[in-house]
Amino acid sequence: MPMLDAPAVPVILDAMLAAQPVSLGLKFRQALRDVGDDQADPLTLLRNSYRRLGYPADDRRKRLEMMLWPVASMVTGFRCEREFPAPVPVLGDFHVALEAMAIYTTHLLRDVVQFVESSHRGRMRDLYKTEEVAHSVEVALALKPVEVLEAVLEAAWKERMALPYVSSRVVLSSTPEKFAWASGHDVFTASATGLTWHRYGVIWLGQGHLCGGVPRLDYEERAVLRASVHDVASTESQWGGEARASGADVLPLAERSTREQG
Repeated sequence: MPMLDAPAVPVILDAMLAAQPVSLGLKFRQALRDVGDDQADPLTLLRNSYRRLGYPADDRRKRLEMMLWPVASMVTGFRCEREFPAPVPVLGDFHVALEAMAIYTTHLLRDVVQFVESSHRGRMRDLYKTEEVAHSVEVALALKPVEVLEAVLEAAWKERMALPYVSSRVVLSSTPEKFAWASGHDVFTASATGLTWHRYGVIWLGQGHLCGGVPRLDYEERAVLRASVHDVASTESQWGGEARASGADVLPLAERSTREQG
């Protein structure tokens, strides 16, 4: 079967978030906006949500699943006219939370990509089938202590909060399609494709990029995996017989060319 040279980030994200609702990222961002400034710490919101949902504190798997919510928030498309509605936008803790979650997502994706590549080096063509990517991602996350993920998210929040609002942040663009702001040497752009983070002009996260590059892998897509030669049945009957009216005027390419030349 043909192997596709594919960007690694979308493939790995697909495996990481396969069990999560598509709307999860949008809902988590909405929750961050609803709590208001001075309370928009993503980790605190995750822990409060966990308690409200009634999950036991020792359920590490469930806690790990919730630590993927910030990742979903970064890759889920923004509805800028709703999420940044103010005619004169004011940058606040919600924007700081987005910056922190971008840093956290970058660290987590980098570690997962490195694990998937390093632990299977030498048999890449055997690994990168859809099911095997999903298994490798699951193992990579399982080996990551959830406390480490919490520490990274908390550190990212504190780092971005340390930047002074007025002198370090400025709105660059605010349209129904795109909202962009500068924060220190970084530029963050929210759009229908998710959040893109530029660091010193280089794409650090978003559009398949990670830490300034585009990691790639050989990959067999689901549709290719389903197309097994042994399962193919004859379709001759669908090509023969009486032509339908809708296709009666369609000429073969060779015949059409001949007529046009005549």
